[in-house]
Amino acid sequence: MTTPLSKKRHLLPPPPLVMECDDLEWFVNILGTDTLMQKAVELTTGEADAHWEDLGRRGIRETDPDGLYFRTGHWYSKKNGSVANSYPRSANLQISGTSHFCQTFALLLYTEQLSDLIPGSYAHNIQVAVRFWLRLLRQHPDLLAMMMDEIHMEYRDVPTMHIYSSRRSRQVRHMNSQNLLEYLEDVITNAPRFIGCREG
Repeated sequence: MTTPLSKKRHLLPPPPLVMECDDLEWFVNILGTDTLMQKAVELTTGEADAHWEDLGRRGIRETDPDGLYFRTGHWYSKKNGSVANSYPRSANLQISGTSHFCQTFALLLYTEQLSDLIPGSYAHNIQVAVRFWLRLLRQHPDLLAMMMDEIHMEYRDVPTMHIYSSRRSRQVRHMNSQNLLEYLEDVITNAPRFIGCREG
């Protein structure tokens, strides 16, 4: 007996899932947590007490120490007294007003890991940012565990959040570390879709 066509459709694998800005927002929000940023700075520079500060609306002053600064929704680096950020008037690593990897770009500026970044090549720079995190997470299981703890704590009550990986979707609260690494590989593949992402 043959299977009706309508039932055969249910046996086929689901089509590839298209990633959109909403699929990225939850992850970049996690990256901005102070514990993860401080740990990433420590792992890349050896500075266990690197300065990190949320300035609110205040600007960065000459008297402020070198470090990473969050101000009105955007991240900045201050290194050797020089302030830089990822928007076009500075390093030009992302489109002005977009909201995705500014925290990572600030970290790369602060740690002077700039050789792979290309001003104005926005999709490429997203890929560089994600590869930076992939490398750190694979080399440092303690950082990966810390990130998973942050994810599960932040999204335990948000059942509608999904990640996209290998034509599958999972609720973020149910993801494991392997799902996270697969998700980041998918972000690299879909980087051109994220160059114009804005918060909300």
